[in-house]
Amino acid sequence: SIGRQPFLYWFGERLLNLFTEYPSMENAVDVRVGLQTGDDDRFVRKFWEVPSDDLEEHFVRYQKSGSSNPYYDTQRDYIYWKNDGADIKEYDGSRPQNQDYYFRDGISFRGFGNYAVARKKPDDAIFYHKSHFVYSPEISEEYLLGYGNSTLVRFLLNGINPSLNFEVGDVKRLPIDPEPEKQQEVEEFVKLALNRRRQLVSLDETSDEVDPEAFIDHAQAGVGGLLYYEDLLNAEVGLLHGLIDPIIYD
Repeated sequence: SIGRQPFLYWFGERLLNLFTEYPSMENAVDVRVGLQTGDDDRFVRKFWEVPSDDLEEHFVRYQKSGSSNPYYDTQRDYIYWKNDGADIKEYDGSRPQNQDYYFRDGISFRGFGNYAVARKKPDDAIFYHKSHFVYSPEISEEYLLGYGNSTLVRFLLNGINPSLNFEVGDVKRLPIDPEPEKQQEVEEFVKLALNRRRQLVSLDETSDEVDPEAFIDHAQAGVGGLLYYEDLLNAEVGLLHGLIDPIIYD
């Protein structure tokens, strides 16, 4: 029941049964691979590298594979999208696939790293080919974020593909309950985690969402005060992750 039949006897009966008891992500939600420009050096810029007028007129957010931060991540990359990305679409070597999904809300799994990370993908961003997009009109984004960042999913994905490169096909093979009993409970915890992550992003001076007033307010107590507040927020995210994990596993 597991696509491409990986050798996963060591999962144990309970975990292996998940692949027969529940549909795969591929059959329950939309999982899509993103845009490959063919030349990131030519088409992709950090937001501070582009004059603000050009940024607003000719560039859009480009959600790349990102860091290990779950739920919500700092946005730094922008892609040249003048005339609806005509230059990229005509560029030899580009792969502008799944364009109908580019400007949709959803979540994304990073495609590179030693464990899975799921983050919110806003509707003003295009997703990278190593940032696999997941969308469902039935299952809430908050539940998908909780599920995607769970220790269970990280364990399953590392078994399906024990490398540093998770492919879109690996995400498609994950089992998922399309009607989770405790969806609302997971959603509430994830909303709190999103709030904490957004606060952290607002304090990141390399983010396009930095809040200068909030940064100054917390920095007035010194660098130590700012770092302490960031550590506190990260600890709360970790605590919420710990509350979500057993719900998903059950």
